[in-house]
Amino acid sequence: MTEQVIGERYRAGRGIGDRDTYRPWLDVHDLSSLGLSARVPCPKTGRLHHLLSGLETGAFMEFMLMPDVIDVQEQYPLDREDTRSIALEMGVAHPTYPGGKVDVVMTTDLVVHRRTPNGVVRYARSVKQVAELDDARTLLKLEIERRYWKSRGIEWMLVTDLDQSRRRHTGIAWMYARLALEEHEDPAYWSSRVDALLSAYRAGKAKTFADIDNELRLRGHAAEGETVEIVRHLCATGRLIFDSERVFDISWLLTELPLVETGMRQAA
Repeated sequence: MTEQVIGERYRAGRGIGDRDTYRPWLDVHDLSSLGLSARVPCPKTGRLHHLLSGLETGAFMEFMLMPDVIDVQEQYPLDREDTRSIALEMGVAHPTYPGGKVDVVMTTDLVVHRRTPNGVVRYARSVKQVAELDDARTLLKLEIERRYWKSRGIEWMLVTDLDQSRRRHTGIAWMYARLALEEHEDPAYWSSRVDALLSAYRAGKAKTFADIDNELRLRGHAAEGETVEIVRHLCATGRLIFDSERVFDISWLLTELPLVETGMRQAA
């Protein structure tokens, strides 16, 4: 990494924009990382998000499932002049790229944008494996990052693998994949099926999801497999409350997934 390359990245628009115009400072092609990197499409922002580990991917999906989250900027670059000043105040050397000659453009893994009654508020989140916290260089960078966001009045928190079990990650991914249903040439195709399922749901009481599936298919309101797809979508959008630590089973009673009539799930 050289100052010339850094300048080229800024000129190319890295770290600039929001929603569908944002370009992360780092993408999956720029470096290898621990865990599984991924490019994840998001119907809320209309672009592919570059997540550099499985843990980042899980955290990103969980934020995007919150009804009030409208954007997540991944690999967000911090102003180097400010991080240099913070390092100076701390009496430590600013982190450098391998070779030790060029100061790192530090990044925050996820900057979350949430809509509130008082406007859009940003939250900064660093995502790390607990094992990484034994490294002094990592801790130094996290402290610079924490002070950076504090100086801007923005909440910063650390997210680790202790916050997300493998089972929880699976449940979150199960919902996120149906945050939006697949496009169909008939614009009313899915909405009519969602309405039919919700109507049967309200009247079902002690029925199972398998019962509802049979009813909808007999009436022509759902094709094979669509009932489960709609249930996943309703969980992802907060209409049905799903415990991501569990594994959905179509034999469940409807009461296993409470219906929220307002369509707004309380953000965690």
